[in-house]
Amino acid sequence: MDTTIVTNESRYTKLKSSKIGGLNQGKGIFMDTRYKTIEKEIEHFANTLVTDNAKWDGDTYSVDWDKIDTDHQNMLIALMVDRDGKDFLAIGENDEKYRDDILSHLTGMIQAGDMESENRFAECVKKAVRHYYEGQAIELIDELTGYYTHETLADQGLRLVQDPEHGDFVVRTI
Repeated sequence: MDTTIVTNESRYTKLKSSKIGGLNQGKGIFMDTRYKTIEKEIEHFANTLVTDNAKWDGDTYSVDWDKIDTDHQNMLIALMVDRDGKDFLAIGENDEKYRDDILSHLTGMIQAGDMESENRFAECVKKAVRHYYEGQAIELIDELTGYYTHETLADQGLRLVQDPEHGDFVVRTI
């Protein structure tokens, strides 16, 4: 069954695709120079991830973060880091384990001054950054997936509502 995602032109593009697999099957990930601000670039890239990876289960779209290509996960996280301009020590601010690991690897790298210690430090920072931003990235993907679900259902004269008795979400006619 075909579906058309009609959205605000400043946020999304109009797509026509199959509900089998992702919304944007075969279109691929790309960065577009139209997006001048990093926030717009994040939003555009996250939308592309959703349209490429969303699966329709009959009632809703869903995206499994773990099934998104790791390079694409890392790109979204890198854009978020670029947006925030975070100091890598601030990344570990709320998590003592990561802060201690970063400082330990930094000290080791300075003392050893070799490529192996630089690689260990880089991997440590990458792991801490990924830990710090992964929750935000998943939240953004989930939000956009919900948006696509609501748009698709509305196009069909339906809406997703929460059952007050059981708390489950069910599809109802508008």
